[in-house]
Formats: sequence, C-alpha cells, structure tokens
Amino acid sequence: MEERLNFLASGTKPKKNTDAMKEVIEELKREGLYYDGSAKGKTQEKETKKDKKKKKVESDDEEQSDEEDKKKKKKDKKKDKKKDKKRKRDDSDDDEEVEEVKPKKKKQKN
Repeated sequence: MEERLNFLASGTKPKKNTDAMKEVIEELKREGLYYDGSAKGKTQEKETKKDKKKKKVESDDEEQSDEEDKKKKKKDKKKDKKKDKKRKRDDSDDDEEVEEVKPKKKKQKN
C-alpha cells in the first residue's frame, strides 16, 4: 500500500500484483501459515457428498429427458404417418380431378 502511495506522490512504479502475491506466499510459507489445500478434511468429505447428490440428480434428469425424447419421437412418427396417409389420399383425389378436367382437343380449321 505504501508503494502505491509513493507512486501517487512521486511517480515511482509499484510492484506488480503477481510479484507482491508471490512475496506474501513465500513469507507465509516461512512462518508456517500457508495452506495449499493438499490436506483432506471434513469439509471436503461434505463436498463430495454434495457432489454425489448433484450427480445423481443430474443423471435422473438425463434419464427423464431421454424418456421424454423417446415419447416425442413416437408422437412425431405417428403424426408423420397420419400426414403421409392424408397426402396420399389428397394426391389420389387430385389425380382423379386432373383427369376429369382435361380439355378436349380442338378441331383444326382447313
């Protein structure tokens, strides 16, 4: 903090944040106060239980979504079949109408 105040007062550049953090970590290691997270404690066990619950919920959600997808696909297939049948019916009706509407040939004048 003092370096930053000196910078504002006289213009001398302060240390970069990364350099300052490295120095603090080294100082804490020397004093035996630095914790790097390598030791396992009860808090980590609780987190793993929470993680397991989350994973279970996610897998249940995936199974439900898979079932829903299957149901949607079945419905879509049924709809497609109905549409195909209707199209075929309409196409066959259109063909008959076309045959009825055919114009007669005109006689040519000599």
